[in-house]
Amino acid sequence: MKNINRQRVYRVQAAIETGDRLQLFLTTSESTVRLMQQMMREGVVDFVYRKESTTELVRRCGTLLPAYIGDYAFSDNHGSYRSPLVLTYWDVERGGWRSCLARNLVGYFETE
Repeated sequence: MKNINRQRVYRVQAAIETGDRLQLFLTTSESTVRLMQQMMREGVVDFVYRKESTTELVRRCGTLLPAYIGDYAFSDNHGSYRSPLVLTYWDVERGGWRSCLARNLVGYFETE
């Protein structure tokens, strides 16, 4: 039992618990961050990531659409450093900038 990939178990569990169609990321890299950024430029993305400090799975809705961000548009002095392995997004539910490391992204939910 020690060889079980716990991340895979958590990912499958998250999809089962929500009943939604979770598209899992098989690998995470710069291309994963670019994909998420592109989707967030076109709309609101419902996605799951693993918190760095607790390994807890978190579900968030993020966007890069100016209509949601308003006066809080991203600028270089926002405080977040730019890295191709960090996804920076506007949290629609909490109304603020958040970021997530690419290695912690689990997947996103398909919309129909």
